[in-house]
Amino acid sequence: KGKGNREKGKGNREKGKGNREKGKGNREKGKGNREKGKGNREKGKGNREKGKGNREKGKGNREKGKGNREKGKGNREKGKGNREKGKGNREKGKGNREKGKGKEYPPTNLKEKEKEKEKEKEKEKEKEKEKEKEKEKEKEKEKEKEKE
Repeated sequence: KGKGNREKGKGNREKGKGNREKGKGNREKGKGNREKGKGNREKGKGNREKGKGNREKGKGNREKGKGNREKGKGNREKGKGNREKGKGNREKGKGNREKGKGKEYPPTNLKEKEKEKEKEKEKEKEKEKEKEKEKEKEKEKEKEKEKE
């Protein structure tokens, strides 16, 4: 006596718990094999945040739809290493070359260029000498006129 209106043959359960299986803890009704209090989580996704979708685990903070790149790298060219954006299809390790100048960035024919510069200097010196000679001739002409 004193057991009240208990369900028969259910052992020492509380009244009104229905046809629950024993030993499953405090589960939400109709949520399958999940514990209560986990909210509307995706099933079988481990300890992920809600609403992250079908992301692969362990890939870090990647942008959605950007493939295998990390977030925050901007609109970089794929597979170009650590280049600056917008440098185009440059070959690596060629230094800061001018576009369209070909291979001659530090000119390989430096000696030839130096010789050309020396020749130009010599020509300039010759021109100066000729000018001085002309001035001298003019002075002589002026002296002759004065004598006359």
